[in-house]
Amino acid sequence: MGMIPLQEIAPGRIIGPDPLAYRLPDAEGVHAAALRRWRGHRLGIFVHWGVNCRTGLELSYSRGAGHDAGAYDADARRLDARQCDPREWARLFRRAGARYVNLVTRHADGFAWWPTRTDDHHVGNTPFGRDLVGELSSACRETGLDFGC
Repeated sequence: MGMIPLQEIAPGRIIGPDPLAYRLPDAEGVHAAALRRWRGHRLGIFVHWGVNCRTGLELSYSRGAGHDAGAYDADARRLDARQCDPREWARLFRRAGARYVNLVTRHADGFAWWPTRTDDHHVGNTPFGRDLVGELSSACRETGLDFGC
C-alpha cells in the first residue's frame, strides 16, 4: 500500500515540509495554543528509565518476553535508587537549555514510577519507595520546566 501523502489525509492542514508546521483542526482553540507553546520550547528531555537499567535487559519489553517474569519482578522489588534527586535532574535539564521534561511513567514492562493501587508492580514496593512522577513534576515546576508523561 505504501505511505499516503499527508496532503491526501488532511488537505490544507500542512503549511510546509517542516514536521512542526501542522495546523490543528481547532486552529484558534486551546490545542493550538498548547502546540504553539510546545513549538517554542525547541529542546526537551525524555527520561526513559526502568527496572531494566538494573537488570541490563533490553528496554523494549523485558518482563516475560523471553525473560522470567518472576525473576524480573523480584529484581524490581530490589530497585534502590535512593541517590536519585529529581530536583538536581531538573536543574541540570534547565542548565542544558531544556524547556520541558517528559518522563515515561510506566513502560511496557508495567513498572510504574508512582505508587499505584492498580497492581503491585510499582516503585512503592521497592527500597526506593518514592513517587518519582510527583517529585520530578514538582521539581520541574520549581525550575520553570514544563512537565509531561
